[in-house]
Amino acid sequence: DGTPPKTILVKQFRPPVGSYTVELPAGLIDDGETPAEAAVRELYEETGLVADVDGCSLSSPLVLSPGLTNENVIMVTVPVDMSRKENHPDNAQQELDDGEDIQLITCELQELQHTLKRLQHDNGLLVFAGLYMLAVGMSMRSKL
Repeated sequence: DGTPPKTILVKQFRPPVGSYTVELPAGLIDDGETPAEAAVRELYEETGLVADVDGCSLSSPLVLSPGLTNENVIMVTVPVDMSRKENHPDNAQQELDDGEDIQLITCELQELQHTLKRLQHDNGLLVFAGLYMLAVGMSMRSKL
């Protein structure tokens, strides 16, 4: 349809760093859940958007800071059909946990690095390293 692809970012306060951060929607995997099921659930809770597990693609486990911790993540790409009735802005409602205050930022993928730099500079937000690396990689690809 010619519409540039977009992504949804989340802005939330993170007490360990004492600041608001910009991240991709994310969360923990509940018992009995697959990574794709967790990603679709977290997307819904944090953004109100409905997606299907069938369209997801997953990375292998990725380490975050292997010199300090064994924490790892699985990157799940979740395509969202914005033409679905439940994903219309009038219908999509966040289902946040107690204490969560998540604001949504929609961004064209081709503008991701510029958007992140602007949010850092103008708003003093901290950007999740993995998200920034994704933006840099996309920017480098577009210059090839």
